[in-house]
Amino acid sequence: MYHLLCLEIIGSVDLSIVPLVAGAKSSAEAWSCLKRTYDNASRSRNLYLKATLARTKMDTMSVSDYQITIKHMADELALIGAPLSEDEILLHVLNDLSLEYKELRAD
Repeated sequence: MYHLLCLEIIGSVDLSIVPLVAGAKSSAEAWSCLKRTYDNASRSRNLYLKATLARTKMDTMSVSDYQITIKHMADELALIGAPLSEDEILLHVLNDLSLEYKELRAD
């Protein structure tokens, strides 16, 4: 029989998630299932954002749009617990500068 805490966990998740935790025999098992599910989603999101960041090129947008895009991706990575350091962001931006800014490039 379910414990009250297990029922609270099931009652607090979105209906689309209920089938993932409904078979749990304890609150610890339900919580572990949720953790595995969301850890995988965060890992996938982390990889997606980092791949998108690597493909984002300044030559396809204005400098302002480029800065906003980089800032947005860095903020999203921070939200999922995978923040980029200021140096990582700076290196990405400097390496993406066109040849007209070669003095600033980090090559």
